[in-house]
Amino acid sequence: MVLLQGEVGFWFVLSIAFIAGFMIYVFGPLWAQLDFKNENEFILFRFPTKWGVVLHRFRGIYVGLIVNAIVIGGMMLAFSDIISSFTSITRDTALYFSFGFVLMNIGRNSLASKVLSDTFNFALMMVVLVIAYIISAGMEADLSMISREAVSTIGNFPYTDTPYFLHFILYVGIQWWSAQMFDSSGVNAQRLMGFSRQKIHLLLIVYYLCLVLFDVAVAVISLKAAGLVTPEHVPEQAIFLFFKHHLPTMISIIVPIAVFGVFAASVESQLNWAGSLVDSVLPARWQANKLTPYGVMIVVATTAILCALYFNRIYALVNFILGISAGVSLIFVLRWFVPRINAQVQLSAMLGAIIYTFAVKTILATWFPNLGEINQQLYLMLSVTFLVLLTAVVVSALTITVEDLEAYKNFRSSLTFPTSVTSVVTRMILLIMFLCLVGLFLFRMLL
Repeated sequence: MVLLQGEVGFWFVLSIAFIAGFMIYVFGPLWAQLDFKNENEFILFRFPTKWGVVLHRFRGIYVGLIVNAIVIGGMMLAFSDIISSFTSITRDTALYFSFGFVLMNIGRNSLASKVLSDTFNFALMMVVLVIAYIISAGMEADLSMISREAVSTIGNFPYTDTPYFLHFILYVGIQWWSAQMFDSSGVNAQRLMGFSRQKIHLLLIVYYLCLVLFDVAVAVISLKAAGLVTPEHVPEQAIFLFFKHHLPTMISIIVPIAVFGVFAASVESQLNWAGSLVDSVLPARWQANKLTPYGVMIVVATTAILCALYFNRIYALVNFILGISAGVSLIFVLRWFVPRINAQVQLSAMLGAIIYTFAVKTILATWFPNLGEINQQLYLMLSVTFLVLLTAVVVSALTITVEDLEAYKNFRSSLTFPTSVTSVVTRMILLIMFLCLVGLFLFRMLL
């Protein structure tokens, strides 16, 4: 993203700062009060109605089998890009190898060992990035891959008279709340339910600060390595080509090892989450069969390799996920605070996002083929978000019942929500500003 759009692309990364504000002061403490087998059971807790049961089953299958498969497919693509950057193995061969590894990894599950391995792998990659930056300190950033209209955005906000200002608005003003699950409805919710409310604030602040530092290092080194990207490579491989060509041999060997560790831990999380989601909505006799979760994971892994082969690039896959999530994230957030968000509203938002994404993509590709990849993503996000929210308003007006309002009242009384809105909003704004300023300052200084 940064290679193609300069600092505008870096704002896509910095959108995690906005998510961090909500997670640390609102949703982290709320999830820490809950204790479910998996976060999909939250639906039955929030919507204890017959439509809540329908939504619970639909989301278990949809997210468990399809969304998880797409995410794991992205992990496979990332892993194959890295392996093909460091070795003579072709990208396709590396992709099939990653599929084989995913199949071998099915069934592993240990929270304690995962926390330790995640910490170790992250620390290992940070050490490599620090060494890589020290080596790259005397190198100039290669801006040749960035559009001329975006070059001026390096170290500055985008000019309003360029198309990149619209992309800035997309990343900062729309995409983070529309398509990125900033109430952490996903695999992270499983982890948050394992922490105490007293520790959650500090842990999340450290987590998001580390993410910003990591992303700054990756963005800066990628720009300095852009000249190594040839037509046979994809832009996502830039940083790993830098590792291969500029790091000392002994240090460069660490990179595939660390990446392999991250890949293994991430795949393990997604597979176990998928198995848990699907298993929880299957008939009781299937749940009693100990082989059922393994069968689910095999289906997910197979679907994942098909997704990886179809999308071929991480960038295309991420854009697709953002498309089918457009508008849905806001509904997920509002269900915590708005009584008129019932199970039918969330179900219509999830189904609508899928349908609208395919419809809008078809219209854009047919009638506006010269828009370009980035502009298509902008119009796709705006259109799908508007249609999903409009659908949610209509469905809420037509389906809301007294039972739904009573269910929300019981839900609200069972949790401790923030008491001082002003205090929470102030702390959120200060944290968001702090993370953005740290990210921008380091990006400009290190570049």
